[in-house]
Amino acid sequence: MVATDQLCGVCGRGEARYRCPRCRTRYCSCGCYRDHKQEKGRCVEPPAPAPETSEEPGYRYPTPDTVPPEKLCQLRASKPVLEALCNEHLRALLRELDRSKDPERMLGSLMREPIFLEFADACLEAVRGGENQESDDHSAC
Repeated sequence: MVATDQLCGVCGRGEARYRCPRCRTRYCSCGCYRDHKQEKGRCVEPPAPAPETSEEPGYRYPTPDTVPPEKLCQLRASKPVLEALCNEHLRALLRELDRSKDPERMLGSLMREPIFLEFADACLEAVRGGENQESDDHSAC
């Protein structure tokens, strides 16, 4: 016995092995497909997916240490953060961290690097609100 969701959407008898490329209706044969296409108003495209909202998605597993996105935007305006990012060595370390298979372990070793510690402190200061100076060329979040 064929499950009802596997039955032909046109004749209702045969096992639906195919789907209409336009409306995804199931059908069992070429004859049913032709009948389906010829019926006015039956074969309509499904509605377009809703456009993504510009709102940032929430965190899946927030913790007490999770920094909200609006606070993270303050990093763009922080002069100490931007100055630290001018250092090519720091940028190379950040790229390496991003590509790491074990970022948690690498972060632990980076916390012994003075340039990385300076950068981390600047980031913390910026998101805690201690950094009120804005750079001249930052863009809004």
